[in-house]
Amino acid sequence: MLLANGDTVHPGSVEETLLEARGPELLIAVDDSKPLGEEEMKVHVTAEGSLDRINKALEPSTAHGEYIGVTLIEPASAQALADALEATWRRDPSLYYEDGFQEFANRGGRVGIAPIGSVEWVEVDDRRDLERAREVACRC
Repeated sequence: MLLANGDTVHPGSVEETLLEARGPELLIAVDDSKPLGEEEMKVHVTAEGSLDRINKALEPSTAHGEYIGVTLIEPASAQALADALEATWRRDPSLYYEDGFQEFANRGGRVGIAPIGSVEWVEVDDRRDLERAREVACRC
């Protein structure tokens, strides 16, 4: 299954990158080229190329990149992921679903990283982002 956040506009090459890199139970699209700030959902990656940490609070200078809200979920991981997401929600309903990804990884699930390269994408948080998203969508 491909999961894509509804507030993100990106080219189809992101999904193509995920489909070409299939293998891990979860595979997340990561922008490893843009400068990071405090608001981004940042990732740390193990030496083997799997997710180590995912959180907005990670130090930008130590992060591998930003998770852009697009994930490939393999069928074999569905139950384990659902259990991790439920445990995360029961612990604190205000947490992000990405905290469920962290729980999945903490329980031994493999979350792979798929760098998307230097592609134009945008997360829509405000009116200015919406204007930029319209421009990006026209070029995709």
